[in-house]
Amino acid sequence: MSYESSSATQYISAKHKVFFMLTLTLMSTAGLIGSDVYLPTLPTIGQFFGKTPSAMQFTLAIYLLGLALGQLLLGPLTDRYGRKILLLIGMLLYFSASIGCAFSGSYEQMLTWRFVQALGAASGLVIGRAIVGDLFDIKEAGKVFSSIFPFVGMSPAISPVIGGYLGFYLGWQSTFIFVALFAIVTMLLAFFFVPETLTEGKKQRLHLLKIFSSYPKLFCQKKFIAYASTPCIAYIAYFGYIAESPFIFHNYGYSEKAIGTFYISLSITYVAGNLLGKKLLNFLSLDKSLLLGYGIFNLGGVFLILSSLFHAKLVFMIIGVSIITFGNGFLIPQGTAGVISTFSKTAGYASGLLGFLQLGAASLSSSFVNRLSEGSISKLAVYLFCTTLIGAAIFLFFNREKKPYAQMV
Repeated sequence: MSYESSSATQYISAKHKVFFMLTLTLMSTAGLIGSDVYLPTLPTIGQFFGKTPSAMQFTLAIYLLGLALGQLLLGPLTDRYGRKILLLIGMLLYFSASIGCAFSGSYEQMLTWRFVQALGAASGLVIGRAIVGDLFDIKEAGKVFSSIFPFVGMSPAISPVIGGYLGFYLGWQSTFIFVALFAIVTMLLAFFFVPETLTEGKKQRLHLLKIFSSYPKLFCQKKFIAYASTPCIAYIAYFGYIAESPFIFHNYGYSEKAIGTFYISLSITYVAGNLLGKKLLNFLSLDKSLLLGYGIFNLGGVFLILSSLFHAKLVFMIIGVSIITFGNGFLIPQGTAGVISTFSKTAGYASGLLGFLQLGAASLSSSFVNRLSEGSISKLAVYLFCTTLIGAAIFLFFNREKKPYAQMV
């Protein structure tokens, strides 16, 4: 991907651009690596601790909650103290907590370390977005995110496969050791190849009053709601599925290795959506491209509900969700770009609030999906179908105003 802009080349030398983009990609992937790699082993970990499926889904929910809260906290901190130092501290925390998860002696210890692990992973997500906001305008940011997110989108395919094999041959603890190694590699790359992109003139004072007032001001902007709701809805659907599906597959008698492979199609379609969405940005505005993404997103929901009504085979559930993730390939990077670039003067706050809402929604979804679907494919289909409809309605309602929006000061 080319990103020859004056703002970017001011900070990044030509020979370091590839490593810079690689590091941004790993930073953006950190949150999903931590959430996805252990998925095939969830039933096994549940047996180890003697816990129900709902209790094990809470280990995912509390991780997502930690990601959400971490981004809300890191947003203003990174606008005050800069990007790089907080990123390095976060990756070190991510590493340490992953080791803690691997050697947890009880379910309660696991929950504690999962929360801390997520706080560390949050640094990669929020600071990566803020760095892009520092360097690129709205259209270039859309292209940057659409270049990074295909690799991020491969995580839901690669991570469960890796986790399935690690869990099958080395035990569930090895999945967290893998995450720890990932954290160390990301931290080293960030140390050598990520510059500080927040200049002294752009640093903001850290006041509690401003923190508590800035987030509501952002949230009251219609453009913010329209763009931010897009990745939120996409995550509600995605994490609702990945929280419930391992137990559905396990009930059908599949092993960890087999369960891991069932997520490959999700990443293939997600990456395809990313690539197509990026190409279409050369011809369409960001808003029109998002509307196309919502059309595909809704088509997946319709396919899923029809498949459940006719009691189709398990493979049709996977196909329906794969169509949804194809739409997500448009929605997540371009919705993110819309938020960060529209509110670039406070990119840290915008990134933090977006992350909080996005992962908070995912946390609630993964926490309650089992209570709503109860292991039923048909009920899960209804849940996902309703999510697609609500998402499109929110975007259309809050994006009706076509006049320019002033950025928050």
